[in-house]
Amino acid sequence: MARRKRASKPEKIVFKILCIVLAAVLTFGVGIAIAFGVNALRNYTIPPEKHVEYNGEILESGASLGQIPTGAKIKVFGFDEDYTYKITPYHTADNDFAFTVGNENYKWSDVRPNNNFTTCFNITRQADGITLSFYNLNTLLEQKYSTVENAEENAPAKDIFKLTIYDGTEETVEVTFYLTVGAQSVTITPEGIVF
Repeated sequence: MARRKRASKPEKIVFKILCIVLAAVLTFGVGIAIAFGVNALRNYTIPPEKHVEYNGEILESGASLGQIPTGAKIKVFGFDEDYTYKITPYHTADNDFAFTVGNENYKWSDVRPNNNFTTCFNITRQADGITLSFYNLNTLLEQKYSTVENAEENAPAKDIFKLTIYDGTEETVEVTFYLTVGAQSVTITPEGIVF
């Protein structure tokens, strides 16, 4: 049986230094991983069972979608497949505005809060949510009333509609929004194209 050669004193010192450096690097790495891991967990919140997502942001009931353009996709989570939705006016002290219907002047606060505006929007339902389409605020209100003027010009850049999603349970999600002002699409007929 052959004898193992013993390490010399300089080799032992180098080995000990390497072990200490390796231990320090591992300790530092574990510390960094724990710090970032804990901070990542602190910033992560579990979304409520029922919620919506718009532009990649998870929104609970009571949140605002903000300004939405035509074709806005709102994803729905936690609801049964047969969920329903309703769009109604949303009133606050600072979102009131004047508009004219025929010759009569009205304010947004005159519109009943339970007035259903759902059919005024072109809503497409997909498996994972809904898409809201519209032309502009005047045209949208004209579907409820006769000729509407000045609504779009006078409407504030604040939430004026509320979207409520139901699925037969008592728990609903309500989010508010306002519309992008101005025409959202242009149609050009062949007669309108000039070369």
